[in-house]
Amino acid sequence: DAMGVANRIIQRDANGAWDDMDTGADGTVWSLAVAANGDVYAGGAFHNIGGIPADHIAMWDVSAGVWIALGTGCTQPVDDLAISADGTLYAVSSAFGNFGAGAHNSIAKWAGGAWSAVGAAAPNSFLHCVAIDWAGNIYAAGQFSNIGGVGCNRIAVYNGATWAPLAGGITSGKVNDMAFTQSGHLYVVGSFLNVDGNVWRKTAMWDGTWHQV
Repeated sequence: DAMGVANRIIQRDANGAWDDMDTGADGTVWSLAVAANGDVYAGGAFHNIGGIPADHIAMWDVSAGVWIALGTGCTQPVDDLAISADGTLYAVSSAFGNFGAGAHNSIAKWAGGAWSAVGAAAPNSFLHCVAIDWAGNIYAAGQFSNIGGVGCNRIAVYNGATWAPLAGGITSGKVNDMAFTQSGHLYVVGSFLNVDGNVWRKTAMWDGTWHQV
């Protein structure tokens, strides 16, 4: 395709050429996740993408070359996205956004064409990022001290039934982002100064216990 308007999101093909993704978004795109089939999920502070109404989240159908809304989207901007091995999309909104028609506050999953809750209750403060380990467990992090009715300092893991803390967690500041290595180590970064009772600043690693980085 000839390069057209590329508002806030763009793609590069296998030959190294840049190409637009329809007309792009009318607001900032903050996060991306790519499915196994090549479809691209985008989250951010937009209300329209590719000329279609889509509140804060949408999917680029790579085969058709069009954007598709995910139900009614989210009532607030979407901060982060992650896709599990079975293709389920997990999304978080730090502004306590509700996903879909239900009260799926701050974190939700998209599967089978519908939004559903992740756990029984929302966090008591901001949630900034989400990641998935190789076993399919869901990790959420931010500024909260309780999620799903369970005390968890700024980071927690969801096993498909309940939330649980990662030892003593992170007891100051916030977690901005996190990612898993191929070996299953979880690295976290943020403005925190204390990890599991240790004075460790801004970076740490979890492999079943916390480690300074």
